[in-house]
Amino acid sequence: MRARIAAVIGAVILLILSGQPARADYTAGAKAFRAKDYAAALVAWEPLADEGHPRAQFGLGVIYEAGGDGVAPDVDKAAAWYRRAAKQGLADAQFNLGNLYRSGRGVEQDPRRAVLWYLKAAMQGMPAAQYNLALSYDSGVGAAQNHTVAAKWYRAAAKQGDIDAMLGLAALYRHGLGVEQDREAAVAWYRRIAEAGDSRGRLHLEAMADEQEPEPEPEQEQEPVFPQSPVTFGVQLAAYGSRGGALAAWEILRAAHGDLLAAYEPAIKPTELAGSGDVIYRLVVGSFAAKPEASALCARLKQRDVDCFVPRP
Repeated sequence: MRARIAAVIGAVILLILSGQPARADYTAGAKAFRAKDYAAALVAWEPLADEGHPRAQFGLGVIYEAGGDGVAPDVDKAAAWYRRAAKQGLADAQFNLGNLYRSGRGVEQDPRRAVLWYLKAAMQGMPAAQYNLALSYDSGVGAAQNHTVAAKWYRAAAKQGDIDAMLGLAALYRHGLGVEQDREAAVAWYRRIAEAGDSRGRLHLEAMADEQEPEPEPEQEQEPVFPQSPVTFGVQLAAYGSRGGALAAWEILRAAHGDLLAAYEPAIKPTELAGSGDVIYRLVVGSFAAKPEASALCARLKQRDVDCFVPRP
């Protein structure tokens, strides 16, 4: 599942909307930033940042994270400036610092610490942070998997018009994860997505219209992962405690990475854990004749922070 990892930059050029009065030198830096004269922006903002101006600190973080004309990227410096602004409560800095902890850029990778920073920004009403926080609880990356908490934060971001959060919330309603199953609510969210001009809403509406009530699952039935061939390779994306959880995860993954996954149908393989009697449901995609082909797909997914591996056939 893919989080929002692009740095927030819009707040850098908001001159008057900040809660603090805009000083002339901050305004000069913002104008330079907007003109992509990053060296001039640094000259204007560095004295302010040293004095503790949080938006100037955040601006320096953005410049050093991406680099640009006249400024070499330095993610270590970016993390340091984001941290100073984040500790002063600036939501944009908290979000960007969380992204660095999630990806391990400029800091030691620590998804749990990323969640802590996302939470601080989410509580200030930032929809991108609310979505990343929901996704963390939905996927169990950086936080113990908890669909109820995921639903809370998906809903908070969805109410602000965040399309990906609407997709996540609709999937939870569709499968009854963290909320009482409510297909009408799922349809309502998918319809809002479609009305916003996003084709994913229409595709999900069509899929739900074609769905039929599933037959009761036979006890201990072993479902083959790859019916096409007894010896094929696939990519395992995750394992869940229920079939519904695996299906919901597939919907979110396919929505986020349709260019890589749209051609595949998921295989949900129930597997009994040795010695415990518990059953997990493994989510696997693909049917490759050779392991390198499956490994190539997994490698592309890992570049997008999707955990995966190629199990033995």
